[in-house]
This record gives sequence, C-alpha cells and structure tokens, in this order.
Amino acid sequence: MDSQKLCEELKVIIETIKECKDEFEHLKISYVQEFKKNQPYYIQITNVDEIIPESDKKNVSHIYFYNESLKKDNLKKIGNKDYQIPLGLFCANKFTGSEREYSEIARFESVIKNEFRNILNKKIEERQISKKISWKVEIDEDFLKQNDSHVSLLSDPSMRNVMIHAERIVSKIEKESEFMMKMREKKNTELKELHKLSFSSDKRNIDGFKNILMDKFLKIEEVKEDNKSEKTRIPRIPAILIEGSTGTGKTLMAKYIGKNLLSENMNNAFSKISIANLNKETIDTELFGCIPGDFTGSTLKAGKILSNYGGVLFLDEIGEAPLQVQVKLLTYMDDMTISMMGYQNSEPIKVPIVLVAATNRDLKDEIKNGNFREDLYHRFTYKIKLPDLKERKDDFRFLLSFALQKMKILEGANVERISIKAIEYVEKFDFNGNFRELESRCSKAIANAEINGRDVILKEDFEDYEF
Repeated sequence: MDSQKLCEELKVIIETIKECKDEFEHLKISYVQEFKKNQPYYIQITNVDEIIPESDKKNVSHIYFYNESLKKDNLKKIGNKDYQIPLGLFCANKFTGSEREYSEIARFESVIKNEFRNILNKKIEERQISKKISWKVEIDEDFLKQNDSHVSLLSDPSMRNVMIHAERIVSKIEKESEFMMKMREKKNTELKELHKLSFSSDKRNIDGFKNILMDKFLKIEEVKEDNKSEKTRIPRIPAILIEGSTGTGKTLMAKYIGKNLLSENMNNAFSKISIANLNKETIDTELFGCIPGDFTGSTLKAGKILSNYGGVLFLDEIGEAPLQVQVKLLTYMDDMTISMMGYQNSEPIKVPIVLVAATNRDLKDEIKNGNFREDLYHRFTYKIKLPDLKERKDDFRFLLSFALQKMKILEGANVERISIKAIEYVEKFDFNGNFRELESRCSKAIANAEINGRDVILKEDFEDYEF
C-alpha cells in the first residue's frame, strides 16, 4: 500500500472518531511520510496549531506503519535519532482491502485517542475535557430512587457467560417451579392462616396450627394439568448456589432468578433470609419453625421454608450456617421434609420450594477446615460464580456511569459531568469491595466536587478516599 492510500484510509478513521467524540474536534493527521522502500513510514497526529506551540512541534508523536511484516533491520533503527520510539506499530495492509482487520483498526483508534487526550491534558484545564455522567447509560430518575435499582450489562464476556448460564438454569427448573406455584395456590388459605397464628402462645392457636399441618402439609398433593390429575415430578429440591465476593451482586442474581421463575408472583412468593444477621441459636427456628412444647422460651413460628411453600427462598450467606443447621438443610434437600422443633407427629411435613443460596466464602476451603459439609455443598445441583468487578473491564464504564447517576440522585447533588482524567484514574482500581465500593467512591467524589463548588468531578475528587 502506498502512503497516500494509507493516509486516505486513516483520515476516514479519524473523521469517524471526531464525529463521535466532541473532545477530538481538533484532531488531525499532518502527513504520512514514507522514507525508503521496505522502511517504516509514519504519521504525525499532533500537528494541531490551536493546541501545540511552534516550539513543541519538533516533539510530535509518531505512529509507524510497515508493509506485510516488520523487517529486523528497521526494528533495530527504532529509538535512534532517525526513528524516535513510536506510540504504536501497525501493519498497513490491515487497514484496507481483503486483509482489513477491525481489531487492528480499533487498536489504532485507542492509541490515537489516548495520545491526543494526553496532549489536551497538558494544554487545557481538566474540567474542560469531560463527559456527562450519563455518557454510557442514561437511567430513569424514578428507577434510580428505588432501593433495589441496578444495571446488568453484558458487554464483558465473563458476565455475559454468567447470564447465559443463569438463563439455562431457569429453563431447566421452570416447569418444576410452575408445579410448585400451583400447589401454593391450592394451599394459599392455609398458609395465610398459619401466618396469622404464628407468634401466638395461646393453646387453641397452637392446636389449630398443628391441625393445619397434619391436614394439609403431610404430603404433596396432585395437581391438575390440562384437566388431568398428575403428580408433580420433583425428585429433589431444585437448589442453586451463587458464589462471589462481597458486592458482586449475589442478591441481584437471586432476584433475577426469582423474577424469571415467579413473574407476577414475585412479591408474595420470593423471600430472603440473611443467615449472617441471625443469632446462631435462632437460625433453626427461623428456617424450620417451632411449636411451643416442654422447652422454655419458644414461640409459635411457621419458619421461612414453610411460609414460602411453593415459592423461591433465598438463603444469603449460607457459609455462616452452623453445622447442626446444615444437617437439617441436607435432610430437607433430600426429601423435601422439614423437621420443626416441637412437632411430634411421626409423619414429616412436606414443603416443596426452589432453594437459592449465596456465599462470599470459598466453600471448598470451608469444607477442608471442617466448617461446611461437603455433602450439603454437592446437594446444590446448579452453581453460579459471579465475577469480581476487576474482571468486568468491558462493563466498567457502563457501571461507573450508572453508579454516578444513582449516587447523584440519592444525595440530591448538582454534579453533571466527570473529567476524562477522572474516568481513566478510577478504572485502574481493583475494587476489592466490588460494586459497593464503586458506589462508595462515587459518593465521596460527588461530595468532594460539590464542596469545591464544581458541577464536574475531577481526578482529585477520587484521590481523597479512604476504604
């Protein structure tokens, strides 16, 4: 390819960048110069009179191109007085014709953008090179005010694969879930009555509670399907384990599964219980219920599993469960029966649900240390591993844009923009606290900008942060 043809191709690419990004309006290619046959030729990208003083033009940056392959002799010349160290090396053949490679063009664009921003940062105030905080994704204000507002973006391969895996799990258990919801509808009256009787110490209420259990919950009844009576095919509790670090979105994933299985029944058939927030002595009764008897200090309680009959129960931080509770969970997951404290009937209580659990611990390590039962771990037929934020680089700017908008609304701030330098600075963090840490950093940066009377977040606003 001759230098003139290459130059024309590159100008098209540059014009595309300029059309999409206002900050690049002064970007130009001064020329493409070819030296000798089989030697590299280069472009100057920084010959911009509005920005670069005459005295600095000798220090312009270069990008080198070569035909087909870079010759060893030319490679040796790079870095001497004739060939300064370039911003990048590119094969000219990859920019046109049948050999055109869009990955190379994208790499070229990235090099151009980064270098031009470096030039602008030296000549222009940081606040002038900025974007609206909604530059990547614009979220409705009413949605942002909701407590569970979130955004799931799938441009990153790791998260996209997770979501595909989650969809497959839902499709595998949705028929069982539909059966369970029909059973829940049949027992809706009894479930409401059990809830009404709970927390009572009156003997009549306790007896009524026992009678409902024995009459309605000792077996899984038949469900009519297309005017035919069929027994539900639920060989074992459908159980899903969500693993991931703190702040990766385990609760959001559990709700995503619940909404896809329950649809309009989500509000009354999905329940969450955080084991980490419970007293170890009360976890058993909170999950499996309790009927007052000879032991003291007990109250009548249906328990989360029975109360959620036919729905989806989310056990958060299952890694915190005491071993004796793990044993009861194991039994329950095997045959769908719960062992309620104080319940003396020889026939067990049958309770079908979809069980979703989450943990931020490495349960395999917990098994080795004797803190978690290996057989319980393997009872979770389906497992979903959520990636850390540092693994979602392709999604990061979408998530940053969302977090900035959310924190702005929650705090009633007037911040509207964020500098490019601030974006590039914050995306280098590892974010060990994941999305929660991202929200915290954004909140602090917004506060710093407002304190300093600015409507634009600068790099310095993110630097003043302790975590």
